[in-house]
Amino acid sequence: MFKTDNIRFASLTTERLQLRPLNESDQDAVFTLRSDKGVNQYLDRPACLIPEQALQFIHTIQQKIAMQESLYWAICLKDNNFLIGTICLFHFSAAMQMAEIGFELMPAYQGKGYMQEALEAILSLSFKCLKIHTISAVTHINNNPSITLLKKNDFKLIAGTAIKDNTVPENFIHFVLQNSPSNI
Repeated sequence: MFKTDNIRFASLTTERLQLRPLNESDQDAVFTLRSDKGVNQYLDRPACLIPEQALQFIHTIQQKIAMQESLYWAICLKDNNFLIGTICLFHFSAAMQMAEIGFELMPAYQGKGYMQEALEAILSLSFKCLKIHTISAVTHINNNPSITLLKKNDFKLIAGTAIKDNTVPENFIHFVLQNSPSNI
């Protein structure tokens, strides 16, 4: 397990966004996000069918944060506390100084640069504060906006990952970003 206690879990602020801890008041927005067919078409997870599943998900995330298994932020516009997306770090490996990143955004907010801002903030935190050396990301082979975002941020495609193996689901590809002076 990677110890995240060397930083205090807190909100982060970018030019237009606030990244804050997920809480129970996010239930409706999490339900909307996790039940959206457009968002879920590229994710390897079941859709939320009822709002109570969103609340259960929030509790699960809060437990994983408490157990230092992940860090998870609600993405909100700076002038509004309403969740428009999420971004997280998980699958920490202390031995290899690695973590995986995941993100999702409500369709109405896609294509406006919000995820770029959130990703930059989390990458900076990961490399500067958490001292992570490698960040991986797995995305669907047809999720062109995510692929473009990852490539824009210097993530490199790992060859041969578009096939079923033990770590990458079928039709998904694996990207990796190594920490370097240009990333911080």
